[in-house]
Amino acid sequence: MTSIFVGLAPKEQERNTDIDYVIQSGLLQNLSVRWRNVTDRGSETTDVDENRLIVAHTLKSWQVAGQSRASAYGLAAPERPIRPTGH
Repeated sequence: MTSIFVGLAPKEQERNTDIDYVIQSGLLQNLSVRWRNVTDRGSETTDVDENRLIVAHTLKSWQVAGQSRASAYGLAAPERPIRPTGH
């Protein structure tokens, strides 16, 4: 069966809903979790319902004042450079 629209434009409706949470402290600090619900309806398209879980983590790319990058992230950094010993 073929639908004929005389003088009517196809209709489409999309709705996106996001819920975000970012961990503020601790081992997983700056880890964000986002749940996204997408609903798409159209008169000439297939209806779509999607749920997405998006996990992201932000890392600092600069040196924190007075700290090395390793110590800024809680990783053990050597007190002084390690030099090979000569024989």
